[in-house]
Order: sequence, then structure tokens, then C-alpha cells
Amino acid sequence: MKKETLIKLPYWIGIVLDAIIGFIILIPSLYSSTIGQGVVLDLQGKLNTSVGGLFIFSWTFLLIWALKNPYERRIIGLLTAVPVLLGLVIINLISFINGNPLGIIFVVKLSITMILFIVSYYLAGKKLEAVNQF
Repeated sequence: MKKETLIKLPYWIGIVLDAIIGFIILIPSLYSSTIGQGVVLDLQGKLNTSVGGLFIFSWTFLLIWALKNPYERRIIGLLTAVPVLLGLVIINLISFINGNPLGIIFVVKLSITMILFIVSYYLAGKKLEAVNQF
């Protein structure tokens, strides 16, 4: 796999997943059925998830912006890995420990994505370093 692909792949994964998750979170009935626990949200719950959905969409656009120049904007990839993805790994691990069997699936997927972003950050830095030497 080319370095260019390894650098850009996590951004594309993040963009697609964020867009899907943001859409799901903004529609309370879809969110409730997706998490599989039949949660009925009151007004406060709907408002809270809506705020979360808006933040996810904001991060989607940030990843799109970073993808335009993943070398000089590689810090966005690192910020996506830590604290965002690491935080989601911890939240889903807590969810799994407290009885949600789907939590472990998300822990694995998020961990892989987090590693991809860290590798992307490292490779983009190496390439930028090589370009700056000339």
C-alpha cells in the first residue's frame, strides 16, 4: 500500500463514519433503534444527542479540510486519534463492562481507526520532513 494511501485512508474512514453517525444521532428514532436498547429519549435527551450530532458533523468538515493538505494539517489526525478516538474507546469499553455486548465491537473498530490516524500522522511528518530538507 502506498504511503499516500496510508496517510489519507484514516481521513476518509473518519469522514464517512462521522457523516453516518452524525446523521443517526440527529434522528432520535434512528439513534434509539441503532443502539439496540429501545431507549426513548425525552426532550433533554434529544437536545443532548442533537448537540453531539452537530459536533460530529463539525469534526467531519474538519477532517475534509485536513484531507486537502494532510501533510501540513496532520495535527488534525493526531487530535482525532487522541483525545477523540481514545475517548470513544474508553466510553465503549465502559459500556461493554456494564453489559453492552456491542461495546467490544466498537472498541476494536475505534482502536484500529485510532492506530491508522497515528500511523498517518507519523508518515505525513516523515514526508514533510523529507520535503523540507530540500
